[in-house]
Amino acid sequence: MPCLAKSRWPLAIIIGLSLPRWTIAQSITSNQLQQVVARLAEGATHSWELGTRAQALLELNSPFYSVFSNTTLPPPTSAPSSSIPANLTDVITIARNTVSQLNGSTTTPRPLVANDGAAGDPASIGVAVLLANWTNAPPPVPPVMNVTGTNATTTTSASPTTSTTNTTNTTTSASPTSTSVTNSSSTTHNLTVPSYAEAATSQLEFLLTTVPRTSDGAISHRVSQVQLWSDFIYMAPPFLAYYGVITQNQSLVTESYNQIKLYRSYLRDPNAHNLWMHIVMGAGNDSGHWSTGNGWAASGMLRVLATIKNSNFAHQLQSEQTDITNWVVEILDGMYSQNTTNNIFHNYADNTSTFSDCSGTALIAAATYRLAVLTHTLHNIPNAEKSRKSLSDGSHVSIIYGRLVLSLRLTPRSHTHGQFDPNGWLTPVVNPEDWSSSGSESPEGQAFVVEMQSAWQDWVAAGSPGANSAKMVAAAWPAVIACVIFVISVI
Repeated sequence: MPCLAKSRWPLAIIIGLSLPRWTIAQSITSNQLQQVVARLAEGATHSWELGTRAQALLELNSPFYSVFSNTTLPPPTSAPSSSIPANLTDVITIARNTVSQLNGSTTTPRPLVANDGAAGDPASIGVAVLLANWTNAPPPVPPVMNVTGTNATTTTSASPTTSTTNTTNTTTSASPTSTSVTNSSSTTHNLTVPSYAEAATSQLEFLLTTVPRTSDGAISHRVSQVQLWSDFIYMAPPFLAYYGVITQNQSLVTESYNQIKLYRSYLRDPNAHNLWMHIVMGAGNDSGHWSTGNGWAASGMLRVLATIKNSNFAHQLQSEQTDITNWVVEILDGMYSQNTTNNIFHNYADNTSTFSDCSGTALIAAATYRLAVLTHTLHNIPNAEKSRKSLSDGSHVSIIYGRLVLSLRLTPRSHTHGQFDPNGWLTPVVNPEDWSSSGSESPEGQAFVVEMQSAWQDWVAAGSPGANSAKMVAAAWPAVIACVIFVISVI
């Protein structure tokens, strides 16, 4: 009987893997992905890193609430029983920790992260905060206050947050969370933090009414001067669009489109295959075509596109969706026109003297898969597949059925990790705090890998549109045979 069972294993695998809905592909392993996520959690501290981490985890762990799912927006306040994962725990934690640091009232508009310097970056956490409010997450709690004396005690009371559900107003009313801290001298220090709704609204008003703008209305990425960064498109417009959809305010959704349009008019370089410059205006600009900056812009636009597409404003904003699609295609075409022999972009895409950067490469690949599923724009899929495979070590294949992923080793265990070091950090990458130099540990790079993997899995689940079917079949059978050999060897 054991021999009979053993002989059935290879047959079952061959039959199963031959079914049309199965996909076999070289891929990052599940263990590698877990390492990437762990390093991301350890490294993300800056506002844009926290916002990017929240978005990456949303796509990986709670795709039901991602704008890239087919869920109509605004989403249900609680996820129904579904095969689509909807675990918001980590995303809510980021939102809760962020808002819990905001002491005092929100009568004056202010960003989600105080004294950040960047006007756009704190808004990157905004979608997480909106989701925390929408799903009635546990309220934020002020940090414990250090007091002089002994036997200090802390008591906390929290009033329920008022949801922003189905209102045309951009303001919300919600009672703040309050904490009183008492020391041995009976001195009471009253601390308050805003609710999620108040914090999100304050961030919105800060962007719209406090941050400086260009003469034609482009919101500055910096607080101290008018300066436009390609990074801004990932940080602020998706928040504006999501806030607009949550509150049923079409003008905010339209404003997210307008900001993209304005930024494109300043940053797109028609003399460089329509690649975007990194920073214009103000002191300390960067007219180079930074790969990660182009990834920020394309990915941010796609989040706005998906938000509109899944909202009840989709019909009214059809021309805006067409524009955004075309603008993303411009960037991806420009980037892939600069592709390299190893399929890893240079830090500045069209400057071969700059170092190779896996960070921007992963983000561009993620955008390519998202665009394919959203709009059926497929001509850059082969390029994205080459880049994705270059980021993996080649010793594993993933067997995918829907969102189920099984990783199998095809070669003996070795010290190769593809483009990851033994601890799971993506390498080589640009220094996230100095875009002109190489770095060793990039939290945003980790997030981009997560986004690429999630986007790829969604693309596979959609039927891998744009893949060369003949090549996939030819490539699949060696993998099937290798899997059979693997199973026989371990049984």
